[in-house]
Amino acid sequence: QTLRDMGNDEYAKQNLERAIRYYAKGKQFLIKTKTNDEHQSAQYKELLLKLYLNSGTTTRTV
Repeated sequence: QTLRDMGNDEYAKQNLERAIRYYAKGKQFLIKTKTNDEHQSAQYKELLLKLYLNSGTTTRTV
């Protein structure tokens, strides 16, 4: 299970602070992770965007 999934689970349970922490950890991991594979890089960027959107939505809810 990914950090995003864990954040989504916490969001569904209304544990918003915990959800934000999972999203933040996921963002930090992806920002630090380097890859030379273009396909994998595109997947990382897509997931990073989802984490930013989830984080923003959750922060607005708090």
